Amino acid sequence: MPIVPTATFVGIKGQDYHEFVISKKNVKDEWKLKDALNIIFDGDGTPREYACCQVNLEDYRITSWEKKDVLSELSGMEDTGVVLT
Repeated sequence: MPIVPTATFVGIKGQDYHEFVISKKNVKDEWKLKDALNIIFDGDGTPREYACCQVNLEDYRITSWEKKDVLSELSGMEDTGVVLT
């Protein structure tokens, strides 16, 4: 899984790269979140670059070149370490 620094993603947000935010209060297990992101971004055998970092101790920001509906994919998976309501 190519986790890269957030600074890798340059250009215009929403056009050149995509960003998703998950509230820290919804993340119950960071390791399970990491495993779920591996499945979302690398599950088909093609490694993709993404970054996941904690912002302001309140949110997790996931940045990727790929336009994916990360929140929907996380909510559709079991045992992701994330509780979305």
